[in-house]
Amino acid sequence: MHSLTFHHYEDTHHLTQLYAGIGLLAKKGLVRCAYERSPAYQILGFGAQLLTLTLNGQRKIAYDMDDSDRVIPEILQWSEVYFKRSYARERHGRLSAKIQPLGLYYMSYAPRMGLGRRLLKNGRSALRGNIADLVKVLALHSRLVSWLFALKGGSSVNWYRRFEGSPNPSREPKIIFLTQVWNTQNITDRQILEERLDINKMRCECIAMLRREFPQQFFGGIYPSDYARTVHGNYVIPDRRVFHKKAYLALMHNSDIGIATMGLFGSNGGKLGEYVAASKAIVSERLRYQVPGDFSSGLNYLSFATPEECVAQVRRLVDDFDLRLAMMQRNHQYYSSYLRPDVLVWNSLQKAMEVQ
Repeated sequence: MHSLTFHHYEDTHHLTQLYAGIGLLAKKGLVRCAYERSPAYQILGFGAQLLTLTLNGQRKIAYDMDDSDRVIPEILQWSEVYFKRSYARERHGRLSAKIQPLGLYYMSYAPRMGLGRRLLKNGRSALRGNIADLVKVLALHSRLVSWLFALKGGSSVNWYRRFEGSPNPSREPKIIFLTQVWNTQNITDRQILEERLDINKMRCECIAMLRREFPQQFFGGIYPSDYARTVHGNYVIPDRRVFHKKAYLALMHNSDIGIATMGLFGSNGGKLGEYVAASKAIVSERLRYQVPGDFSSGLNYLSFATPEECVAQVRRLVDDFDLRLAMMQRNHQYYSSYLRPDVLVWNSLQKAMEVQ
């Protein structure tokens, strides 16, 4: 049994995948968890996408779940192994051998990893003293409460088993792409503004072309935020209920092919991880970041750089049953070997003991 002592732990959706994995490992008796605020370093200002721990009382590990490829120098110096969600092999390999790829991301819940102790020990939450935030966290983590109130970000609908699926291709494949656009108003940073405009443009153009090319098979569109209705109204699906996670998962599991586009800062978006967990065939915008294991274009997904390429790759999968089946089977195996929350965390702990 491994001993895990946690130092920096928040309750944000970026960390739910790690907490799910650790909770499952603890339930199996493979890890034992303790929670303390380490006096060795002050990291409260480094963001909520960070989890740090000491493995077996000696190996210092950091998990950086931020969308961007930035590395936090103070945490890199403190840690002996630094797992990065958005891992760029060329850049991070040159920077430090400590930095390792973590894997694909998607929000998921499992048996709670010491929620009560995390909340009691979490200095930031105590200092804020925000009762509303505390109640929200408790509601999201409670399967019963989140089910009763149909909380789309809650543990009930985002329970890890709900994402899982087996390869089961249809002779008449359906295609899904439910997404959002980013509000670009009042953004002063030109680089961020241009990136979000590009993301929005790619998503909308893919939806428009897929609707034209596959009118009977494609279901997709943009979440109807006020901004989306005003700026991208032609691509909006007016009914918000479609985007509730419960409805979305039903639609996804009833589809063969999932479309994934680049997330913020070029990240591998959560939909990519969800499609893999569900054993879907995937058409994805070209990935900037790498993950452990053999996850590659042409085998686990077909890549595109333009909306025209997106449509062409979808056509390949629609017309080729054997290619769809092989891709689904490969993603099913990848999920079992690398992505299921407990496997992802366990693999990282094993890797941490190997890194010199």
